[in-house]
Amino acid sequence: MKLSYRLWAVMLLVMAGMSSWAQVPAEVRDAAAKGLGGYLASIPAESSAAYGFSDRDTRGNASLGEPFLLHAIAPRDLARANSDTTVKSLINPTTMWYFPVIQGGVCRAILVVDRSPDGWEAVSFGYAPLAREIDHVMRRHVAVRPTLITIFQDGRYFFTVPGAGSGNLTPIRDGVAKDRASYENLSTLAALLPTIKMRVARSTEEHQ
Repeated sequence: MKLSYRLWAVMLLVMAGMSSWAQVPAEVRDAAAKGLGGYLASIPAESSAAYGFSDRDTRGNASLGEPFLLHAIAPRDLARANSDTTVKSLINPTTMWYFPVIQGGVCRAILVVDRSPDGWEAVSFGYAPLAREIDHVMRRHVAVRPTLITIFQDGRYFFTVPGAGSGNLTPIRDGVAKDRASYENLSTLAALLPTIKMRVARSTEEHQ
């Protein structure tokens, strides 16, 4: 019996999720589950689209997907990077977990859980354009879960796919990509490095 691409994709996502979900601390999962309802209920009806939802009725069916532990590249590490630098050597985990908020099988929004002095808590919600792009990324790369990365001073998000080459780094095109095929071809740190360094230097100068 032949399985469709969509069914294979679903099966791979489920199998990958079963193993990686166990790596998410229970306190983080609990904070996300507690925070989601409050954020959904607080969305004004007229602002549903801005949060990725079509109307208030659809929100009750929303659920949490497998989160990404956000990694970051610090300016000091970026400064020493060159065309031979590996992405793994540059990234460090933050304390922020990005939970896809799923409704109708599509990632509609992102719920962020972070550590506070009182423990783990849901601290922000929304990011609809980013959520749409993460949905495309997840559907394109179902066999190996990508690592979500940011460079705060650059203001953008990126992802790297473990096992696809030590230098692969692809920018997430906020609200631009149309489907999963948009992320079929991976970019590289070497190709992006000049632009990233320029953007970070400019941001640093503006905030001095």
